[in-house]
Amino acid sequence: MKRWTLSITRLAIVGLLGFSALGCGSSDDSGPTNNIPTGTSYNEQLAVAQAPGNAIMAAGIVQSGLGFAGGIGIPGPDRDEPVWDATDSRWEWTETYDYGGVPTSYTYTLQYLAGGVPQQEPTGADTMRYTFTGIGTSAQSGTTITYEFDYDIGYSGLDTSTILMDGEGSYTYEISIDVPGGQDIDTLYATSWHTVDPGVSIPLDGCPTGEIIYEMDPYTLTVAFNGTSTYTYNLVDGGGADVPSGSGDGQMGCGNPGGP
Repeated sequence: MKRWTLSITRLAIVGLLGFSALGCGSSDDSGPTNNIPTGTSYNEQLAVAQAPGNAIMAAGIVQSGLGFAGGIGIPGPDRDEPVWDATDSRWEWTETYDYGGVPTSYTYTLQYLAGGVPQQEPTGADTMRYTFTGIGTSAQSGTTITYEFDYDIGYSGLDTSTILMDGEGSYTYEISIDVPGGQDIDTLYATSWHTVDPGVSIPLDGCPTGEIIYEMDPYTLTVAFNGTSTYTYNLVDGGGADVPSGSGDGQMGCGNPGGP
């Protein structure tokens, strides 16, 4: 079995980087919590901050399919070897590590299929389903931060020169702050994503085409792949209007990089 590095979880964490601005007031702010709205809706500042991280995450999800076609790889001291679950006919494993002081745990499943029938090895498979769920929690100095991930991704056409990726997922970021003598702050941000039908087309010798949509209530982010190494993203508000500073682009590798 060909070995391959699974990096989606690392890229998923990138999607949280926009939250690093939470609690960081300007020199004119009266306290450390002024930038944190309560409730569940994104404000424009946070949606704009999240946009590039989500776009990087989308590009990483797309690229990872090229490697999974050849098998699974679990490098690193904190990752278990995959175990075959005969009941569900899939590989399963867990991973734990520390990210920025936040203990994080992930659970993965990977299933190869040929003609709709599950099999252990990737050889001869035409389809693959990959899932992971994760949770991380940190509590210190009256502030508790919790993030969770839940992804379900499919890759078809593994036996051809073009892979079609479809999927959906979500992540949440919750921050709770105890404010002595004041009103405590409790905010839960939820983000979901999905591929636009029929999915993202990934040629083994070229660049992908298709779109992935991120919903950040009330904002929507579209990440577009146009067959080149440059992907673009654009953020709109609840009324469909472009958000200032909410668009951009990034670079990604194309084609199957090969190697172990």
